Amino acid sequence: MYAEFLLKDLEDNPKWKSDLEEIINQTMRCKEIVTRLLEFSRQSPGEMTSFYVNDVIDRCIKLLGQQTLFHDIEFILNLEPELPPLLGDPSQMQQVFINIIINAAYAMHGKGQLTITSAYRKDNSEVFLSFADTGPGIPPDIQDKIFDPFFTTKPAGEGTGLGLSVVYGIIQRHEGRLEVKNRPGGGADFTITFPLEITQDLKIAHFS
Repeated sequence: MYAEFLLKDLEDNPKWKSDLEEIINQTMRCKEIVTRLLEFSRQSPGEMTSFYVNDVIDRCIKLLGQQTLFHDIEFILNLEPELPPLLGDPSQMQQVFINIIINAAYAMHGKGQLTITSAYRKDNSEVFLSFADTGPGIPPDIQDKIFDPFFTTKPAGEGTGLGLSVVYGIIQRHEGRLEVKNRPGGGADFTITFPLEITQDLKIAHFS
């Protein structure tokens, strides 16, 4: 905050402006690292409540859609309107979806299409989600590493390597399943499934 005050006062001094901008940028990076570490260490599923996954997806799109990174990205939403509610922590689910969407945007270098699909699979009694981008896909030799803590393909100083680890941990704690594969036409597809019988067991445990 004080660095931003100084930046405003010294905006006509190019040398000080550059140094202060670097202080602010590195401070924000430290904040992000600490936040990711705290998220990664959090083991509880949070406050369990009934929620509709489509509502969480819509909220994520509204939060991210106005950001510069997404100005040249087209969202294609194939959301089944009559999904049954899930039991879990909607704020953590929002965190999961935002992380996946931001990763897709970086993979597409801020330009492309992101198709988000939701569906209810009655035969398997599960809710299915898909986040499919038009980026370059994930090299086969690192597909089994992308959920590892501190693994990142971003240049040094640009990524913590904890985003997808946090996503994986949250989904596991909600008894869900997360998978990733490359699409035949190019791009990556992250899929999430939540068995409904598991959410009912969580509900019974939560209220017992």
